[in-house]
Amino acid sequence: MRLYCDKVPKLFAKTTLGTSHPCDWWDSCGDDFPVLKKYAIRILSLPCSTSFCKQSLSSFESAQTEKREPSMPAVVDDYLHLRTNALLMQNFNTMKEKIRKTVDLEKLGELPDFTEFMNETKVPWSASARKDGESEKHFRLHFTTKLPLSLYDGNAVLGEKQTPILVILADSSTERVVQSGRLSELKLAVTVIEGDFDEKASKNWTRELFESNEIMGRHGNTPLLSGELTVTLKKGVGKLGAIFFNDVSSWTRNGKFRLGVKATSLLGEGVRVLEGISNAFAVEDYFL
Repeated sequence: MRLYCDKVPKLFAKTTLGTSHPCDWWDSCGDDFPVLKKYAIRILSLPCSTSFCKQSLSSFESAQTEKREPSMPAVVDDYLHLRTNALLMQNFNTMKEKIRKTVDLEKLGELPDFTEFMNETKVPWSASARKDGESEKHFRLHFTTKLPLSLYDGNAVLGEKQTPILVILADSSTERVVQSGRLSELKLAVTVIEGDFDEKASKNWTRELFESNEIMGRHGNTPLLSGELTVTLKKGVGKLGAIFFNDVSSWTRNGKFRLGVKATSLLGEGVRVLEGISNAFAVEDYFL
């Protein structure tokens, strides 16, 4: 295309004026008017709707709480960026053909709706999102704090860089934090599960499967986990209290633990809160 343009520039410009995308036309034929070319491409590249901006603001609002812990801003930013990037990656391949299709300037009203490029209902990790006709309402607990890859028994369990461990409750269909209603003040139990749980379970496991992978401790030993083993959400966000491991993880299936949280309050019929799991980590003997 570029070689043909260089050989017969005027003929090429006239021929492609009505058949190529305006941005492509200015990119190929607008070199004689460099300033105009720059502004034309910028203007023609602008979205025809503000929906994308509204979707971004909606994503940002869903990751917020009205009153946050001191460590929350960075966590919320990471959550928002991961979510938005995942949306873009999932939808780009299906939309790129529409983006590059030749535009008939006489039929601008028939252009594809690019707002679906940021459709929030297509969040990749909302595996437990409701399907059409499904009566059960799904929510999911998430650990927003990453734990270190190794911890020591007897020491307080904290996140990376000694940060408090935070969990959130999100609606699986929108991934928005549940900030109001009785679920926003849900009471949770903190437990320990096998380190390879996510490899053996599907993304939408059952309560029974989750509890079958809980670890209570070796026979005859003290409880595996001690301290503040319950947490109550406030506007959909909870901070784990002081907890301690009383044993190492080397004796488990893959030599690692995960923290888990599960709802202990009565949820009512037709409501499912999927348990939250942390990343896997090893617990070592402090004195070795």
